[in-house]
Amino acid sequence: MSASSWSMCSVLRHAKVEQWLIGVVDRDEHVNVVAAAIEALVEIGGAGARGALSRAADRFSHEPFIVFSAESALHHISSRA
Repeated sequence: MSASSWSMCSVLRHAKVEQWLIGVVDRDEHVNVVAAAIEALVEIGGAGARGALSRAADRFSHEPFIVFSAESALHHISSRA
């Protein structure tokens, strides 16, 4: 899925979009795909995304952009709560 596809997911707001994105963050091996999913979770993610974001920061701890993105998403989601 391309970055524009992730944007469409967040616009369409299918009932399972958040779960799909969490699954991508948890299981995908490609750093760019995970980064795009994290970006989408910033827009639509709720409390259920927190664990996946924390795990992504740990799993990709060697990728500063992922760590930064995941931490930023966590902050953004927490500020909406």
